[in-house]
Amino acid sequence: ASHIVSKWVGESGRLISTLYRVARKFTRDGRPSIIFIDEFDALCKSRGSEGQLYHQQMLAAILSEIDGFAQKGKRDLVMTVGATNRPWDLDAAVLSRFERRILIDLPDAEARADIFRIHLEDKGIPVDHRSLSYSRLANETERLTGREIARLCKEVTANMLGEMNPEIPALVDAGLKRLQDYEIKLRALRHSDFTTPLELLVPDTSEAEEHHYADWGKALGRDKHA
Repeated sequence: ASHIVSKWVGESGRLISTLYRVARKFTRDGRPSIIFIDEFDALCKSRGSEGQLYHQQMLAAILSEIDGFAQKGKRDLVMTVGATNRPWDLDAAVLSRFERRILIDLPDAEARADIFRIHLEDKGIPVDHRSLSYSRLANETERLTGREIARLCKEVTANMLGEMNPEIPALVDAGLKRLQDYEIKLRALRHSDFTTPLELLVPDTSEAEEHHYADWGKALGRDKHA
């Protein structure tokens, strides 16, 4: 969405029309093009929100394209997929155009354990399994998103690298050749490496927001959770 929203009057509407026009050119043999728009609420906020005139122009463009393609037949089929962290801010008229609305919940404990594994062991980071348990980390990271877990793993790994390689800053001053000859030292991560970062970590999603998502999900009625 950030690539579409423009500060110039009318420019966002033209960009939206261009996006759909290009997508239509790639439809062939009954196979659709798919337009995925992240942060969809930036384009389709409720008309009761601030910047009403500005957003009405983008809303009109989006509605025109979605309604227009619904009438053009399968040859020009373009599927629109929008993602947002604030579904309750979406304009009702736009939301009504989407036949499927799916609430993707925060990762559960099993999923969080898998995410830790992906960002540590699967990336070649050594792990001391006698000390570090993915299931234990998962139980200590309730309400964290996959992105937050990835950031946590990067922070802990960076701390370990700094601890094991304190001479690197001095090598930077010594020149490129010294850096190229340097062999990075590693050690296996332990659960204690996560203790302080976890104590300082505040989940991006508050309990109130989690309840808000749950309420919105219940209001979907015929639609699904994932």
